[in-house]
Amino acid sequence: MPSKLSTKLFSRNFVKVFFLSLLILALLLFFQEIYHIKNIQIEADQNQNVLGWKKYKNQISLFLNSNQITKELEEKNPGLKIKQVKIALPNTLVINVIQNKGAADIKASRGLLTIDKNAKIIKKSENNESNLPVITYYQKFDYLTSEVGSKLDFNDLIFTLQILDAIENFGYQINSIDIQGPTMIVLNLSNQKKIIVSSQDSVSDLQNKLNVILKQLRIRGTDFSQLDLRFNKPVVIF
Repeated sequence: MPSKLSTKLFSRNFVKVFFLSLLILALLLFFQEIYHIKNIQIEADQNQNVLGWKKYKNQISLFLNSNQITKELEEKNPGLKIKQVKIALPNTLVINVIQNKGAADIKASRGLLTIDKNAKIIKKSENNESNLPVITYYQKFDYLTSEVGSKLDFNDLIFTLQILDAIENFGYQINSIDIQGPTMIVLNLSNQKKIIVSSQDSVSDLQNKLNVILKQLRIRGTDFSQLDLRFNKPVVIF
């Protein structure tokens, strides 16, 4: 008698587990059908050829991370800037792309390397085809071995790109930059003006110094021909 009872209980439990498993499987299949990526929209300012987007098709939208997608696509497309990645539930992925025009050109052993604000190489060219500031670094980078997508990870170079952006925000056009060493970075502006800085200073400190000097010059109604911001008391030449 106990043996028959235990067999019945086992059979009932087995049936319950079996149907519960079927229900879970059906829900998973339904979930996958509804939430897997079916549509991928590429929005671009020009006719851009974006690499690597196909891998996201049929992936579960709820498990995707827009920041990770941005990082992966920018690694595969150095010349492009992923402006936005939007996961539109349940099954659409929208990728907004713009041209990465770069921050500056840097002289190499032959030709130029176009780099973005993070010192990543986005383009190589043997002729100056852009209107970007041209950087002369105190050591020449090899044109052939410098790969598009790789980063020129030098502190003084990255600092220079940051100060370049800061000075341009003051309304100045920078034509070229001579990085003669970590403590001697010369930014050549239009109208033959020069600003000299050191990478041993912080960008924010240099911005503050420059802001104070420019305000004083405006009050006086004068302009500078050279600013040397490497010292506690900046040197202004008129």
